[in-house]
Amino acid sequence: MLFYVVVLPIVRPLDTRILGIHVFATDLIFASALLFWLVSAVLKRPDLDRRYLVIVGTFFLALTASALFSTEPRKSWFKLTGVFYLIAVSMVIADLVRDTRFLKHLVYAWTVGAGITIFGTAVGLLGFYLGYDSMATNFFLFHAGSLPPGNYPRVMAFFENPNMTASYTNVAVMMILGGGRVGWLSTRTSFAIVALLFGSTVFMISPGIGGMILSLGIWYYFTENSKSRHLVLAGCILIGFLTLLSTAISPITRETENTVTIPIIEKRIEPSVRFIVWKDSVERGLEYPILGRGTGTDAANVRFQALSGQRQFLSDAHQAWLNIFGQAGLIGLTAFITLCWYLFSICRFRSDPVSERTTMLVACSCGFVGAFLFQNLFGSFEDARQLWVLIGMLVGLSSVSWES
Repeated sequence: MLFYVVVLPIVRPLDTRILGIHVFATDLIFASALLFWLVSAVLKRPDLDRRYLVIVGTFFLALTASALFSTEPRKSWFKLTGVFYLIAVSMVIADLVRDTRFLKHLVYAWTVGAGITIFGTAVGLLGFYLGYDSMATNFFLFHAGSLPPGNYPRVMAFFENPNMTASYTNVAVMMILGGGRVGWLSTRTSFAIVALLFGSTVFMISPGIGGMILSLGIWYYFTENSKSRHLVLAGCILIGFLTLLSTAISPITRETENTVTIPIIEKRIEPSVRFIVWKDSVERGLEYPILGRGTGTDAANVRFQALSGQRQFLSDAHQAWLNIFGQAGLIGLTAFITLCWYLFSICRFRSDPVSERTTMLVACSCGFVGAFLFQNLFGSFEDARQLWVLIGMLVGLSSVSWES
């Protein structure tokens, strides 16, 4: 299981698509780990959080109901197996993470994975400045997307796009800060890796940087006894809000049919492609409001010409809750909101009493707010493997039963 966490950031080139769903060769590692865990589970009967099992089970049943009435049954049933897989990841982690020794080595696994991502970013940047400045010539670069064209690098390391990489680095930063706080990593080492991860995320030019800043601000507020902590938190929240706002507005107004005028200030703006996709996903979702079009089906259907001139077809809602609504309707959305609310309810932001467990729980909670709650506002990361590992850690660390 530790090796599985190490290779989480290595998505490409070990990936393929089946029925439009990404399948990674590294998932075979988890299949082996799950087999061993099931054997041990039969022998020792792990004491998993029953509330989590009920709530996540209800979410799975809601997606199953959506699959039963899907407009594309084959795609839905295949996607449902993927959801079961992600839930299994969280359950295995939730059980194992209650062992302090495993938790310590899990932090090391996140650290190695972070190093892999930093390496991929560094090689991508080096290649760009050596003249390998496109996706065709540089494995680690991504296209401009909805950003204005220009002579600047946009890296994605080993992931499939920069936004998913930023989701990963958000979680990794908190794991490393937590490990440094409890002494599993030296203070100098943890700060150095965090600085490199932050710098790497900047070059992803992703709104996900706002999630990382928000997580860091919450962490600083609750772990540092400083007079400036209120100001730091306020600044981080402001940056997060501005980042979120930037995802809804195009950086350049092209006077298209989507351009609108803001009253009073008479400012002309153009909604971003994300905003257009959000609107389209709501309209499509209302066509099948109860159970949606089917688990794993397209929540949006938008064709768009980006500022770079690239023509894009967007079938993802680019927002987790809208994506669930479009696929599984109000029933699936209600179950997903319930799951999110439960997970937020077990978050803890003060390590009282101070221990390795409580400190790492704070780190996971900060990561959950930034990488899951915030970044899912402008991205559909509900299927991101690193987030389900994070969910498993959150559930396991908040459990009453604990092994030292």
